[in-house]
Amino acid sequence: MSKRKIPEDYSAYQAIDSHAHLDPAEFGDELPTIISAAFEHGLAGIISIAADKTPDSFPRIAQVAASHENIWLVAGVHPHYASEMKVLWPQVQALIKDGRLVGLGEFGLDYHYDWSPRRVQQDVMRRQVEESLTRALPAALHIREAYEEALKILDEFGDQFSGVLHCFSAGASQAREFLQRGFHVSIPGIVTFAKAEELREAVQIIPLDRLLVETDTPYLAPVPFRGRRNEPSYVAFVVERLAQLKGVTPERLAEATATNTRSLFKLEGMETS
Repeated sequence: MSKRKIPEDYSAYQAIDSHAHLDPAEFGDELPTIISAAFEHGLAGIISIAADKTPDSFPRIAQVAASHENIWLVAGVHPHYASEMKVLWPQVQALIKDGRLVGLGEFGLDYHYDWSPRRVQQDVMRRQVEESLTRALPAALHIREAYEEALKILDEFGDQFSGVLHCFSAGASQAREFLQRGFHVSIPGIVTFAKAEELREAVQIIPLDRLLVETDTPYLAPVPFRGRRNEPSYVAFVVERLAQLKGVTPERLAEATATNTRSLFKLEGMETS
């Protein structure tokens, strides 16, 4: 196990990390320690995402959620792996039957890397939007450098959705378009980066009752951990920066975003500590 230094002087204020990738293949035998640290630092829950490139990752990630009463599961076919839809989609369908699956995702469009052809990404996004609406499961969208195209696809299905634009890092105009269609917007550690002024401006127009927080663990660790592997407990630093931007206390920001997460993913009534 690698040496880890966890600061003792921060709190997540009972926030919920609305998007983290808790794959044992990524963290190895450190994962139980990382999860324990998150709750010790005041995290109230984690939405764990199963959307990797290999079929065997889905049951592996699902088992982590099944083993923790405050970790819930969202599964989907990531746009990076849209070309593998025929192999991956049966895994998603199997997990839809899991009582702890609370949403579909992350899915959408990623025109930055283009790891799958754009037309294939579009078709796979449509299939999952349709599934989300049919099953009344909220969607966790991954959109990168493809906002206009994603909006066109969404508009094929109407104008009101249950879902979240995950890991949002764009500007106010893009946020406004998704808010108008019923989406929540989830803010990652990028908001703490020095050059993320456009994102901080966008935060100003996102209503507190439509805001979520996330780490996107193991990616995009916030300042002061930037450059390290991210962990769910570090959502504390996202909460603190957003609280400053919204002019509320961290406790209020955490409470509001946790309430929004519970409402969006229908977590009320499930076991919590």
